[in-house]
Amino acid sequence: MICKPMIRKFGALRDVHDVRDRMYRASPPARSVPQHVDLREWGGPIKDQGEEGSCTGHAFSSAREWIARKVCRGTDCRWFLPER
Repeated sequence: MICKPMIRKFGALRDVHDVRDRMYRASPPARSVPQHVDLREWGGPIKDQGEEGSCTGHAFSSAREWIARKVCRGTDCRWFLPER
């Protein structure tokens, strides 16, 4: 018995060229990452949630304050930081 090679057709068609399409390019080689990074300059005071059980709220407000300190770096950003 002689086996014929199977011809498969899936009905796929080539895409029409689109000017927004980009050819894949490999990213440049990664740079070395430092072992330790000091982020204390952007950190705020430690918050005590006590018996409130509001850890997600404290985490959100701390993240917002951290971003504000990082973005404002030395400029007057009192409008961005929450008042207590």
